[in-house]
Amino acid sequence: MVYETTEIAKTFQSYYSALYCVRGQETQEGKDATLCSSYRPIALLSANIKLFAKVITTRLKKLTPEWIHKDQTGFILGRESKDNGIRTLLLLNKERGGIPDAKKAFDKVEWGFMMGTLETLGLEPKMKQWIKNLYNHPTASVKIY
Repeated sequence: MVYETTEIAKTFQSYYSALYCVRGQETQEGKDATLCSSYRPIALLSANIKLFAKVITTRLKKLTPEWIHKDQTGFILGRESKDNGIRTLLLLNKERGGIPDAKKAFDKVEWGFMMGTLETLGLEPKMKQWIKNLYNHPTASVKIY
């Protein structure tokens, strides 16, 4: 039914969120368990959404090596992000003697751009709609300890 309608259950768009203290924060200089910065959020997804996302991922895996530049290594089968990390460190140390800010290395996705890109790549309409539905109107339940 999901394949024909491209609609997904509301439970697919919900997750539980909780804050957990990062291990070792108490011992790091200037940080302890009483500081908000010592905590990181974690999202706990339902089993059905994980299974559905795995189906989509498996279908896309066949196409992603053709779409994505060889220098993009994260989350591509047969490529390792550590290779680009090492390459970046070597270049920075050689050119500037600097060390990169790891926080700035992570991508932030503009969803409108992502959907436009999927359109440009010629992804089938049902697949695009499934991906869009996974990110439309998410809901969260927060667990407070």
